[in-house]
Amino acid sequence: MHCIQRKIRCFSHCIYSVILRLNLSVRLCLSFPKGKDGDDPLQTYRRRGPYRAPATLRFYGKITEATAARFNEEFDYAESCSPSLIRVLINSEGGSVLHGMSVYSTIRNSRIPTECVNEGMAASMGSVLWAAGARSLMRDYAILMIHNPFLPSSEDDTGSDMVAAFTRQLRTIYRKRFGLAEEHVVSIMDGKAGRDGTYFDAESAVSAGIIPQDNILETSPQLRERVRTEPRHWRMRPPSAR
Repeated sequence: MHCIQRKIRCFSHCIYSVILRLNLSVRLCLSFPKGKDGDDPLQTYRRRGPYRAPATLRFYGKITEATAARFNEEFDYAESCSPSLIRVLINSEGGSVLHGMSVYSTIRNSRIPTECVNEGMAASMGSVLWAAGARSLMRDYAILMIHNPFLPSSEDDTGSDMVAAFTRQLRTIYRKRFGLAEEHVVSIMDGKAGRDGTYFDAESAVSAGIIPQDNILETSPQLRERVRTEPRHWRMRPPSAR
């Protein structure tokens, strides 16, 4: 029985090889990426290898030891699958600088191209995660908030030294990732008098030199038109009732 099974597998492999060599018309072209210049799909497949889809990960919520560890595990697994790109969607109010830096380092050290997308809010340490990608993108409705780190429960000198060290660390990240002058970064993190840091929408982030205009992800015209024309009472009803 085992001998017969081996022969069947060998025969199947031979048939598959013959099909590839003969370049038959039935080639499952949907599995092969088209070449830029209309190359033959099978030749493109042989030259480039199989199509690698991008991977999407999400960091939603507060940055804690647990959420950072979970994200790093998910990122490592995604990277092991060798996708063409790892896209990180972020909606975070911030959290621990220490554990956030482990996420930042994980994204920065990736051998796969990365991009981070501000899906709603990237505030405090969340803005540092957002800065980790090779590209930092922002939805046209998203909010970015940058400020100085703090330890609200610590009042001793050790705590003050740690905050000062974290502040210098984050200034360096913002300055080098966004190409901003030191004075500009300091003014953003300090904020105006009586305020905690600085809030940006997408357009003001462009004006501040944080991202280029091309890095704003605009809401599609189709969606805007749908919202504009859809009856208000219809929009308020849950999907199950439509």
